[in-house]
This record gives sequence, structure tokens and C-alpha cells, in this order.
Amino acid sequence: MPLLNSFIQATLVARSGPGKNIEGWQMAVKIQAMLATRLRLAPQARTDPQKVARQAARQADQGRKPPWAGMRNPGEE
Repeated sequence: MPLLNSFIQATLVARSGPGKNIEGWQMAVKIQAMLATRLRLAPQARTDPQKVARQAARQADQGRKPPWAGMRNPGEE
């Protein structure tokens, strides 16, 4: 519960915008990101890196292209 309360407070500070106190806002955003990971709200906290690697290897073995293979970079035409 204390982690969730801290996350909510950091979110409220981050949403208020930088205003005159940019350092305080930057700290709130950093704390918000750290707490999101700890609370398993961030995608990287919910996925197991080994599972992702196994899935990518399995796709490569089956000759399938990764989902991002056909995407273009911004600015390319």
C-alpha cells in the first residue's frame, strides 16, 4: 500500500507539469517510473526476458519474420 500511495503522489506531481521547479518535476517522473516497475505496471516488469528470447528464437527457427521486419523508420520514404 505505501508503494501505491507513493506512485499516486508522484503521478500527481508529474501531471502538474514542470512549472518553475523543473528539478522537482524530473525527480517525480523518475520516481514514478521506478515505482511503476516495482508495482509491475511497466511492460518490462511483466515480461520475462528469457521467455521473450525463446519466442524470438522459435520464430527464427520457423522462418517467420519478426513483426517489426516490414516497418519503415520515420523519415524514410
